[in-house]
Amino acid sequence: MIIRDKSKFIKGATLLVSFMAIFVSLFMPIIPMDGGKYENPLNFADDFFNKLSKGSSYFIPNVIERVNAGLSNTNIDLTIHMKNEDRANLAVKMLNELGATALLKDKDEKGFVVSITGSLHKIALAATTDSEDLFQNNGKAVSQRWNGVDHTTISRTWHEMLSGMIRPMQAQKLVAEAQVIDAVVRRAIEPAHNFFDIPSGRVADNIPMLVFLLVFYVVYTMWYGFAIFDLFEGVGLTMKKAAVKQEV
Repeated sequence: MIIRDKSKFIKGATLLVSFMAIFVSLFMPIIPMDGGKYENPLNFADDFFNKLSKGSSYFIPNVIERVNAGLSNTNIDLTIHMKNEDRANLAVKMLNELGATALLKDKDEKGFVVSITGSLHKIALAATTDSEDLFQNNGKAVSQRWNGVDHTTISRTWHEMLSGMIRPMQAQKLVAEAQVIDAVVRRAIEPAHNFFDIPSGRVADNIPMLVFLLVFYVVYTMWYGFAIFDLFEGVGLTMKKAAVKQEV
């Protein structure tokens, strides 16, 4: 390899070596955490952004307001399909405990058929109550409420059950009520399930760290780009504007 510009080559090599050194350190447990433990910067940043994501995904109080306002006098009599037999059986037990009448009938090409008759308000409010506990990382309360069933199973059952209600409700012209159930699924059950066991954080309380990580990401990306650019220039590989061909 012929080095045509030694200073550029040395600069590029230095940038690349330092880039790799920092890259390796990202996987090393060098950040002190609570309890005398250490975490690597990559996991630290991932956990940090997960906390902020959870903090900005808390819509459950608003969902509860919509449930109380939009479903207080709504009774349903419909049939849903559930793909998982165990969750279908659990859904029947949960609904019956809430005072509804639910029955696992049979199975067809769409899944296990569950008939439901009862107060939609009670059903939706129970789902949001469980979601609130899960969002606050209190899975034990959810499990105790449903006779020791694992909170993850409860959450998945709520999701499959309520998701399966939306189209049958729309077919019965309960469009506004179906929109409320959709909000329960998307803005209560799903965030609570996805962010369970993750602490919540507010962006306003973490601005210095947020700015540092974003600036570091931009600078570190450019770091690698300049390293490659200077290395190539050092060995004579440069980009030049093509000469304009003159027509005779």
